[in-house]
This record gives sequence, C-alpha cells and structure tokens, in this order.
Amino acid sequence: MLVESISALVGATQDALERMLGRSSVRGPIGTVQGDGFTTHQINVVCSFSGRLSGQVIFGMSLGTADRIASSLTGEQIVTFDATASEMIMALCKEILGRLTHAMSESGVCLELATPRMIRGTRVNMRCKGGTCIVIPFTVDEGELCATISLDEAA
Repeated sequence: MLVESISALVGATQDALERMLGRSSVRGPIGTVQGDGFTTHQINVVCSFSGRLSGQVIFGMSLGTADRIASSLTGEQIVTFDATASEMIMALCKEILGRLTHAMSESGVCLELATPRMIRGTRVNMRCKGGTCIVIPFTVDEGELCATISLDEAA
C-alpha cells in the first residue's frame, strides 16, 4: 500500500502542476531521509492525514520558486511573498491534496486530511514514521517543489 501511495502522490502532484501552471513537471530522483527529517525550504505547506494510512506531507520550495509559481498562477509579477502569493501556494497544495485523496479513494483507501498550514522558514521538523521519510522533487519552469512524505499503514 505504501508504494501505491507514493505513486498516487507523484501522479497527483504532476497532474495538479500541469493543470494549474499549464505545463508538465519533471520528477527528480526519489530519495529518503532516515530518522526524523526536516525541510531546508523557506516556504512549506504541511498537511497531516489519517485513516488506513496516516502520516504527513510537506510541500517545500524556495521563496523565489514560491514567488514565481504565484506569479504564474495570478498572471501578475510577484516579487515579495505576500498574502496573494501565500493564497496561490496554498491553492496549489490543496489541489495536489484533493487529487491525492481522490486517487486513494479510487483504490479503496479513505484519507482524512487535516487543514494544511503554511510555515515559513527552514528546518520544519517531520517525524518519520517507520524511520524513513520519502523525498520527491518536482521541477517546473518556476523552480523546484519538493514533497517530503512520512507514511504509516494502520494495522
């Protein structure tokens, strides 16, 4: 089930990026972090989930990438990360999460999502369930968005 969940996250992220930005993304090599992980990104959207699978996903990106993605979504140049930029990044991450929950429900797995929250600053901690976090980078013209996920399958 964990492999299928990672696959669903990759598909949901690529679909949402293509739909919202109007072009495809490139998935980089999947990596792992042992023990408790933390993000090195300046802009992070964190969402916990529970159900048959429980865990957390962090979508992280640099401030420049966030500004460029927000600019693409609004059609206006954003040079200072403000409330509009924050809303655009949250909308993108909610689109990804919506697509993920839909894909998982089609596989018979219901996920209950907590309200996503944005955290600015590096070193956002993540408890890696089972000792390992999966790190999946996605590159678009605007920069790199990185999904870090910790999963645990309910007994």
